Amino acid sequence: MKYTLILFALLMLITSCGGKNQKTIVSNQTDPNGIRNIITLKTIRPVLNTNKEEFQLRGDHARLIRTEQGTRIHIPMKAFVNKMTGEPVEGDVLLTFDEYHTQGEILASGIPMTYTTPEGDTVDFESAGMFDIRAFQDGVELDLARGKEIEVELASDVEGTFEFYAFDEDKENWELKDTECNAMINPYIALQKMELEKLDEEMPQTPKKLIEYKKGDPLFDIKRYGAQDQVLDALNGVFWMFTGDSTQIDPSKDNTTFNKYYDFVELLLVDSSNVREYDMVFQDGTEEVIVRAAPIFQGKLLTRENDRMSRIINQIEYAMRSKAQIERELEQEKTMMRVMNIEGMGIYNYDRQMKDENAIPFIAEFTFEGEPANQVFAIYLMPREKRCVIKYTPLTFTEFSINPSESNRMIAILADNTMYTISAQIIRKMNLASKKTTDTVVFDLKKHGELIEDAVQVDELIATL
Repeated sequence: MKYTLILFALLMLITSCGGKNQKTIVSNQTDPNGIRNIITLKTIRPVLNTNKEEFQLRGDHARLIRTEQGTRIHIPMKAFVNKMTGEPVEGDVLLTFDEYHTQGEILASGIPMTYTTPEGDTVDFESAGMFDIRAFQDGVELDLARGKEIEVELASDVEGTFEFYAFDEDKENWELKDTECNAMINPYIALQKMELEKLDEEMPQTPKKLIEYKKGDPLFDIKRYGAQDQVLDALNGVFWMFTGDSTQIDPSKDNTTFNKYYDFVELLLVDSSNVREYDMVFQDGTEEVIVRAAPIFQGKLLTRENDRMSRIINQIEYAMRSKAQIERELEQEKTMMRVMNIEGMGIYNYDRQMKDENAIPFIAEFTFEGEPANQVFAIYLMPREKRCVIKYTPLTFTEFSINPSESNRMIAILADNTMYTISAQIIRKMNLASKKTTDTVVFDLKKHGELIEDAVQVDELIATL
């Protein structure tokens, strides 16, 4: 009888909420009535903020979209129609995509993780990844045009065989779409690593600054000394200033000797210098001499060189930005992918039915800091060993069961959105394996003091339990 008042409030709530499914998904949803997040049977609404992404699709051409978690979405051309009328749409489209991989994300989504089989049995799901994909134009929900498919390469870090389900929002149940769905190795990781190597190989060296030149400084022209190398074509007309030490010959002071005896051989950039200097190699037939010098650009040559340097710097900056983006995406990538073509917008899930023969049913009661609840609440059971979130409400407390051998964590969310928790360590100390199915087991949850607003915070909280 402890939950009589709560059940009465629940029935009143269900009656007042009506029987319509929620059909429109908008950005940054807020729910002024926290109870509906917990217990409403006829809607799917987020319990907390999720990681939904939005993409503005300009025009109706085919495109590839990548999410922050590494999922790829292949949109065909002319993909969408008005969901109500079936008429093709033109112009920009807003695509929303929300994916759920962790227990915190699944909890926050508010999406049912139970399945009623054709035989009428209700089973829990263990998920290898779930997503919700929608499209809108001017606030009107769209659907895929007949004959069009969207390929979703869902990022995953879960191996193994799962089945693929779509959520039927009218029947409020999952519909089996495909079986024996296995993950594949993420091919984009190798491609991204190859692209990084290519960028490193092709990235030009950062041009060093030109040496400061004062009017009247002695100069010499390299082309006077028999230069026939194509490398020097761009340097024709460029003068040079000697920057070597006293052990080297300064061509600007000894032009006669150089003109008579030495031919140019090679030009080597001095890597250790912080300005643009070269070691210029000359030869007189038997003897080889090295002269260190810096190019001096003046007039139109200076303008041309500055433009060239600017282009190189722009190329480097673009390459560095590309590298940073690829490296960021590489960090986000998951090792596996699950690929499926979908024929309509909505909620999809890679799941397998979780039939735990070691789970023991109990008569479960829940208290909060030692006191019974005075408002509607939901209990979320999350075994560390499984990728599942098992939700219980006052309507389903009689179906409560738990596997004592697992590391079970629980979170309770009350109607006012306050949270209570009980850790795996405390549950383990309750020695549930010794209990009988007819026993009443009381789980006393402790209040979590900090406000929890989104899926990331839920995952952080779960990790502490």
